[in-house]
Amino acid sequence: QKEVQRRGWKKFDLSDIVTVYTPFYVFSFDVIAEGGAPPGKAALNANSGEINEFVPALLERPLKREKKTPEAMDVEVEGTNIKESEVEKVATVKISNMLGAKRENIVISAVSKLYVPFFRLWVDVAGDSFKIEIDACLGYPTGADAIPARQKTWDETAGQTVDKMKSPSGIGQLFAATIGEVTKLVTGKTENKTTQWVI
Repeated sequence: QKEVQRRGWKKFDLSDIVTVYTPFYVFSFDVIAEGGAPPGKAALNANSGEINEFVPALLERPLKREKKTPEAMDVEVEGTNIKESEVEKVATVKISNMLGAKRENIVISAVSKLYVPFFRLWVDVAGDSFKIEIDACLGYPTGADAIPARQKTWDETAGQTVDKMKSPSGIGQLFAATIGEVTKLVTGKTENKTTQWVI
């Protein structure tokens, strides 16, 4: 709700929340003969084949790991579509495309498989439906960036401006914003024709 409201939407619908365990192959990679690129860690989603950079960072946190899911929970465990024997080849291609390095210069090592829990839900807003996944370990949401920001109405903008003019700090913020827009106008960097006329 906070993520959606932060984008200016007050009316929206949240679909049922589903707890999903997604399989990942976590691995280390090195790039040789490419200007000494630093080694890195990444995770390959074993269900979709996508590279995930959040999961390795998650594993750096002191989280408790379990051998099986809690029995009381109603969860969905996603299938593994990439075999362990295919991981090195697939990961090499993905890292090559991501870094723009040659495949023969990428070395994949320390591959391990684990399942990461997510809360998956859909948000109906802005005339569309958006999938959001919330990491069940830390509560970090992904997918909310796809939700467009709602444009404020003239009344909302005017009301906020009047509120800001009631305090010295607010007037300072408005003055700084106006100077910034004037600078853009003078240098020709503004793309908003309405802003030009207002100034």
